[in-house]
Amino acid sequence: MPRFTVPRYLRVVTELPKTPSQRVQKFKLREEGVTADTYDREVKITIDRLMALLVPALTLGLAVVIGVIVMSVLMAILSINELIA
Repeated sequence: MPRFTVPRYLRVVTELPKTPSQRVQKFKLREEGVTADTYDREVKITIDRLMALLVPALTLGLAVVIGVIVMSVLMAILSINELIA
């Protein structure tokens, strides 16, 4: 489905404002605008992009921490070898 066919804002309401002839009063919906309970597609896309950047950053950070631990263990082993020799 093309992106332009998916609505950006989505809000679930129990009842739509209607005229006496049962037609939906769209102008009242527009007047209410975007409320706190309105789903915004752009927010989800932004969060997905941030998560896509966060995973490699955390992986790199974890690799640095593991590298520091390995280096400290190797330095301890080398210092013991120097004491023995």
